[in-house]
Amino acid sequence: MSEEAVSERFIDISESGAVVRCKNRCLVIINGGNEVASVPFREISSVVVSSPRALLSARMMAELCLAGGVLVIGDTRQHPVAMMLPLVGHSTQVERMGHQLAASKPTRKRVWRQVVRAKIRNQASVLKALGHDAEILLRLLPLVRSGDLGNQEAHAASLYWDRVFPKEFRRDRHAADQNRFLNYGYGVLRAMVARATCAAGLHPSVGIQHHNRYNGYVLVDDLMEPYRPIVDTAVLRLLRNCEATAPLTPLLKKELLQVVLGRWLINGEERTTWDLVQRSVRSLIGVFMERRRSVWYPAIDFAQVQSAK
Repeated sequence: MSEEAVSERFIDISESGAVVRCKNRCLVIINGGNEVASVPFREISSVVVSSPRALLSARMMAELCLAGGVLVIGDTRQHPVAMMLPLVGHSTQVERMGHQLAASKPTRKRVWRQVVRAKIRNQASVLKALGHDAEILLRLLPLVRSGDLGNQEAHAASLYWDRVFPKEFRRDRHAADQNRFLNYGYGVLRAMVARATCAAGLHPSVGIQHHNRYNGYVLVDDLMEPYRPIVDTAVLRLLRNCEATAPLTPLLKKELLQVVLGRWLINGEERTTWDLVQRSVRSLIGVFMERRRSVWYPAIDFAQVQSAK
């Protein structure tokens, strides 16, 4: 499957008792005995199943993966806990994985420095949009060395979260506050990056910086870091009109997705988040194949974000 053939449609299965099956090369959702939706597999980017009572057919899952789609399963708290990816994502997958595995340690450390710097720049953009002093993060950029041995990423995160949300906020994936919204948004973003990674012929378990014997998506977790502020922005917008402890309803999910999967003005052109992610992944391939020195990440202007406090 070519990178250009990948579509962007995202489906969330949150209706209790929904049956999801395959019919005429389409993903079909049945609820209460009635067919409520039918979507061609070729149009689907990701499917997130957040209902614990949903029933999925094996053929549906196989057809989704054959079309290059990603399946994400959530737990009872709607936190993504599992992911299914296609085994083969690109015609030259073996060659590209070979370059990925052969990438030297200095190359990986250089790339990780670029990832961290891009993440901090986008976090600073969020702070600026909220009316905070972005320089407090931008001053850290020269301190980010190869491999980020000084862990400026963690330092930036501490400064960032203290200003984005109320002082008592802590990034805790199990907390019953805005962390639930962040979890859902990050799960969607992770699925998007995972799909782009596999479609480009890279292996998601061979990371740049992250190393975890129990995590098969370390490369995905590396590459998605600079895009996390997009989710943060989506949650901030959501909190303008709802409480942090509000239930994560289908309507709130839709509002989150409108931002996470939305369009951004980059260098005078409107690009979707999916477009940006694909470009980042393709640039990484260029680094692995020694055709370029750096990974491309967008500098996103979050000027339209207003404080949700």
